[in-house]
Formats: sequence, structure tokens, C-alpha cells
Amino acid sequence: MLGIRQEVGFEAQAAMELEMLADSSIAHGTAGYDQVIAQISGAGKLSLTPLITAIVNDLIANESKTVIAAKFHRTLVEMFVRVAISARDEYGIGTAALSGGVYQNTLFFELMLRRLQETGFTVLTHAQAPTNDGGLALGQIAVANAVLNEKAD
Repeated sequence: MLGIRQEVGFEAQAAMELEMLADSSIAHGTAGYDQVIAQISGAGKLSLTPLITAIVNDLIANESKTVIAAKFHRTLVEMFVRVAISARDEYGIGTAALSGGVYQNTLFFELMLRRLQETGFTVLTHAQAPTNDGGLALGQIAVANAVLNEKAD
């Protein structure tokens, strides 16, 4: 939508460029698409339609792409944190694990980590294995090893 990339040459290229475009001072502040965040009502299916509408409105208003990228990151974080809070309230889940390739996005990772901690979550993150496919492969090896050891017993 921001015209950053129409075709990619490698996985996550467009996402990486969007992260680099984001004005981190805005993203680390409190600015987001507040009207989108206000519409989130508990755990369940999130609609991205209000977020897309807000971005289009900013584009029509000639808002800076660096600001839009920052507000996009911040809004996604707030959406996910609100869902996590709802899950905690409903099911008593007080721990959140940040894992997967999306957390290679440093801006998104730092924002999620901070906001979850601010709202009282214990947050698990990778320390010895990568957050992306390398960590997944390590987990698959661990499961295969356990299965093989169980069969050997």
C-alpha cells in the first residue's frame, strides 16, 4: 500500500523494508491508529479492515510513509497485546512466548516485549536458538530424538 515493494526477491524482503522505513521514535512513543485500537473487543478474530482504512486515509491525507509505517507497527502490537490481555483475563494465562520469523523484526519484537511486560506478562523469548526456522528445526530434532528414545526403551 505504501509503494515500498511490489515484488520480492527473498522471503520477508517487503516486511524488512517496512520495518526500516518506520520512524522508530513514533513507534516507540504512543502513536498508533487509536481508532483501530479502540475497536478491539477481547480475544477472537481480529479484523484488519479498520487498520487498512486508517492507512488509506493517511495516504489520502499525504501523511509521511515513515509515520504510517510506525503507526502500523504500533497498532499491530496494541491489537495483539489487547488479545493477550483478554486471554489472560478469560483463561488466566500470564505468560506470552514471542517466537517465529516475525520476531526477526526488531522494532516489532521490542514493542511487543515492552508492552507485554508493561501489562504484567511474563515474556519468553529465544536465548540460545534462533526465532525463525532454525529454532523450528531444533524443536523438530528434539521431538524426533524423544520419539526415538521412547521407542528404544
